[in-house]
Amino acid sequence: EVAGVSNNPSLIIPRRATPVTVDGKVKADEWATAVQTTGLVAIEKKQYAPAQTAVRALYDDEALYLAFDSALPEKVKKDYAMTAGMTGILRQTRDRFDTDVDGDDAVEINVMPQWPADSSYPVGMWHRLVVNGLNTHYDYTMSDKNIISLDWNPQWDSASSLDANGWHVEVRLPFSSFGVATPKPGERWGLNFIRIWQALQSGREAWRVAPEGTPGY
Repeated sequence: EVAGVSNNPSLIIPRRATPVTVDGKVKADEWATAVQTTGLVAIEKKQYAPAQTAVRALYDDEALYLAFDSALPEKVKKDYAMTAGMTGILRQTRDRFDTDVDGDDAVEINVMPQWPADSSYPVGMWHRLVVNGLNTHYDYTMSDKNIISLDWNPQWDSASSLDANGWHVEVRLPFSSFGVATPKPGERWGLNFIRIWQALQSGREAWRVAPEGTPGY
């Protein structure tokens, strides 16, 4: 566990009447009613990440929508053009579906539909979705015994953009991909949001940090 860090954060996600346009631009008018969270933890260092990623969430009748704004480290903001020209802002090399996309800079989303009501942590079958700057997808399920299956191949959409303020990613996750209907008000789902760094720094930063040994983490 991480001292001084909330290991079990939660969100109440608002419902939206119309779909979000997934183009990687995170337009203010489309996300105005979204819930927003931050506070990702650098897992290896066990402390809040200095360059935070903000996550927004909405849903409609068909899908869950997520937007990620991953801020750049301060040293890069001061000389963005130099860093972009010399080393690149993102490592983006994986262009084949269901390969190790998490070897690039990436966003990982963990979803557990209908989190069991009798569990303080979401324990069960996780659905994991990873996307990099090339829009390459890597998705699989992981059981509470940490068994991975690549047989799950959901149809989901993503897009991203990069500028001097950071990396911006939008994602649409249809509920049908998880084999469930539109969530009812008050229904609990397990979620986690992870920023994977490779080019500017290395490591993983997570919104939810489970106690060591928790199944599926």
